[in-house]
Amino acid sequence: MCRFRIKKLFGSPRRISIFLFVLVLLGIQGYISIKSGSVLFLDAPRCTPKVDRNLTFGINLPVDNRPPIITELASAMRHSWKAYTNYAWGMDEVKVISRVGTHWMDASLTMIDSLDTLWIFNMTEEFNRCRDWITTQVNFDVDRDNSNVFESTIRLLGGLLSAFHLSGENVFLEKAKLIGSKLIVAFNSPSGLPYTNINFQTLHASLPSNGRIVALSEVATLQLEFNELAMLLQNASIARPAANVYRILDKVNKLSGLISSDLNMYRPEYSLPSTITLGARGDSYYEYLLKVWIQTGKKSDWLRNEYLTAVNGMREKLIRKSVPNGLTFVGELHGSRFSTKMDHLVCFLPATLAYGYLHGMPADHLELAMNLAETCFHMYNDTKTGLSPEIVHFNLANSDKSDFYIMRLDSFNLLRPEAIESFFYLYQITKNPKYQEWGKQIFRAFNTYSRVEPAGYAPLLNVQSEVPSYKDKMESFWIAETLKYFLLLFDDSLATKYDLRKWVFNSEAHPFPLHSSGTISVIQDLYNF
Repeated sequence: MCRFRIKKLFGSPRRISIFLFVLVLLGIQGYISIKSGSVLFLDAPRCTPKVDRNLTFGINLPVDNRPPIITELASAMRHSWKAYTNYAWGMDEVKVISRVGTHWMDASLTMIDSLDTLWIFNMTEEFNRCRDWITTQVNFDVDRDNSNVFESTIRLLGGLLSAFHLSGENVFLEKAKLIGSKLIVAFNSPSGLPYTNINFQTLHASLPSNGRIVALSEVATLQLEFNELAMLLQNASIARPAANVYRILDKVNKLSGLISSDLNMYRPEYSLPSTITLGARGDSYYEYLLKVWIQTGKKSDWLRNEYLTAVNGMREKLIRKSVPNGLTFVGELHGSRFSTKMDHLVCFLPATLAYGYLHGMPADHLELAMNLAETCFHMYNDTKTGLSPEIVHFNLANSDKSDFYIMRLDSFNLLRPEAIESFFYLYQITKNPKYQEWGKQIFRAFNTYSRVEPAGYAPLLNVQSEVPSYKDKMESFWIAETLKYFLLLFDDSLATKYDLRKWVFNSEAHPFPLHSSGTISVIQDLYNF
C-alpha cells in the first residue's frame, strides 16, 4: 500500500500546511479534463499497480523438444510480422499483396494489437522495438474523424493494458491512460450510449452517415477495458460511463433476453428487436455480459441473470439442428422470420459458454458449447480448401444435400480467430485431444492457402477454389487473436500460465488478470442495479 506519515516527515504544522497546499496544486494540474469535464482522469495511479515480474510468458520449450506444430506456428508468426515490419512499420495495417501499409486511425494499430502476441511468442527484440516506437511516436493525436470507438477500445486500449500486465513497462499504462481519456469523450451523448467514431485530436465524436443507428456490439463491448483501466488507477469514474450503458440497455425491448443488433442512438428504449443475431453487430454483447460478471467478482445479479436469460433465449429462438446430420447451429431473427444464416463470428459462442461453465454456469452450457464447436469445425472441414467461409446457410428441410451451403459472395475467409478461440477454451476445460487435431488441420490449411511470399498471410476470396485468389489486407486480428489462440491451443505449459480461472480475455484476445476483491471493489458498485 502507498503509506506515509506526514507528521514524522515534515514536523511542524506550518510545513504540513505547505505540503498539503502543494499537493492540491499538483492534483489540480494532474487532472485531465475531458470535454465538458464530466469525467476526470488521475494523471497517475494512487499506488503503483502491482505487476508480477516473476511471470515468464512465451514459448519456453527448447527448440529441439518442441512439437512440430509449435515450430510451424513460430515460423508463421515471424512470417506475418515480417510483412508488417517490412511494408507497414508504424502504420495501422498492411497490404501483403501490394506490399504497402495503410492508415485507418493513424495509431500503429497492428503494432499495438500484436504486443502481447509478440510477448508470448518470446519475440523479445521485436517487442522492445515496438515499445520504443510507441514511447516516442504514438500520441493518439491525428485529426481524423473515423477512428472507431469500439475497435480502438478492444484493440488499442486492450492491447496496451495487456502489454502492461505482461511486461510491467509503465509506458503502456501511460499510453492506455492517454487513449482512454480520449475514448471516454464518446459517451457524452444525449442518451449515454457512446458515439461510433471519435477524432483523437479534436475530440469530436460522431455517428456514421446513417445518422441514428448504433450497433449493439459496439456500445456494449467496452466495459472490460474501461473496468481494467479504472482498477489499475483505482478511479471508478473511468469505468462509470461504460457501465452506465448496461443501465440503458436494461430498459431496451428484449425478446427472451435477446436485443436487436441495431439501436436507436437517441431513444434506445424505443429500439425494437427487429434483427437479432449473434453474428456481426450483436455478438460480443453476450460475451461481455458473462466476462464483466466474472471480472467484477461475480457479484452483479443483473449481469448474471441477463446472461442466463439470453442463453435460454438463444436456445428457444435461434438454435436449431441441420438436416441431414443434425449439426447444431445458431440462426438469426429478422422480425418474425427465422433465417438459417450463421456468421463465422458466431463461433465465439462455444468459447463463451465454456468459459461460463468453468466459472459456475450450468453444465448444459458446456454440452451446447461442444456441439456448436463441432459445427464450426465442419464449416472448415467441409470446404475444398479446409478453410471456413465468412457466412453459411444451413438446411432445415429433408434433403440429400449437405448440412449447409455457401453463397458465392460469402465464400471469403478473413483469417478470423473465433473457431480456434473456442477450440482453445474447450481443450483447456475438457482436455479432449480432438480440439488440438482440429486446430492443427485448420492451421495447415491456412499455411497451404493463405501464406504468401515473401511475407504475410492473405485472406482468401473463395474457400471453394483450390487456386487461391486474395484480398489485399492482413487484418491485425490475425496476429492479435488467431495466431495467439493457435499457440495457446498447442502449448500446454503456456496455456497453464493463462489459467482461465485467473484470466479474462477481451474480445480481441488481450488477457487481463482477474483481480483480488480489494482491487475490484472500486468498480463493483457500478454494476449493482
